[in-house]
Amino acid sequence: MRRGARYEARQAGLSRYFSDKPCPKGHIGERYVVGGCVICNLARSTASAKRNPEKVKENLRRYRETHREKCREDDRVRQRQRRAANPEKHRLEVKKWTAANPDKSRVIGRVKASARRALQRGNGGKFTTQDIERLRKIQKDCCAECKKRKRLTVDHIIPLSRGGTNDPRNLQLLCGSCNSQKSHKDPIAWAQENGRLL
Repeated sequence: MRRGARYEARQAGLSRYFSDKPCPKGHIGERYVVGGCVICNLARSTASAKRNPEKVKENLRRYRETHREKCREDDRVRQRQRRAANPEKHRLEVKKWTAANPDKSRVIGRVKASARRALQRGNGGKFTTQDIERLRKIQKDCCAECKKRKRLTVDHIIPLSRGGTNDPRNLQLLCGSCNSQKSHKDPIAWAQENGRLL
């Protein structure tokens, strides 16, 4: 390989270049502009990972913490690729998970439906299943209105139709009957109807 190949690669902003001269271990192929033979580096890092699996896990955890958004986007891309590659398998996995987790499935369905409505209205805000679980703990699995332990539904305190946001601070959990009675009413009018405000 010409002597200036590494320099040319560096000038072009590349991290690797090809060399037809063998490295000290006899590999012919790509070299890092800084760091030598790609194959040798891969072998060293693989051996190191096998010797120190806990260190690898800790490094990965730290990287995911510091690059949270990038990792989430990468995960979404990989998930979309897996779905596109085998849609039937994905459909069966979703069906199986939904049958095994009916409560979580309902919550996720509500989160998605609410996000869709808020997006259509341009209200903004976003909540997750973790926010719902937090509300469930705060309310001790009881309806915020009648205080009874029933199957709970997500309610927007200020309804989306009245300009309320999809933010966790605008949410409460009501049982189905209380949520139906409240419907799209203003929270003050609803409280007055129930004798909580004069």
